[in-house]
Amino acid sequence: LWRSYMHALFSAEVGERDAARVHLARGLAIAPNETALRDLLRALGEGEGSMDTTLFRVDETE
Repeated sequence: LWRSYMHALFSAEVGERDAARVHLARGLAIAPNETALRDLLRALGEGEGSMDTTLFRVDETE
């Protein structure tokens, strides 16, 4: 689950939104109700290009 989320973040950041969606789908297959995955998928929308993923990164202090 964690790996799928991190791959999705990286993919979105570098503009590979389709790849990000694939990674999120894998994560959601494991945990279909995971809010973080659903929120990132919603933020990806139908758009293209790189995306600022700052809001979705896990902070060391959390």
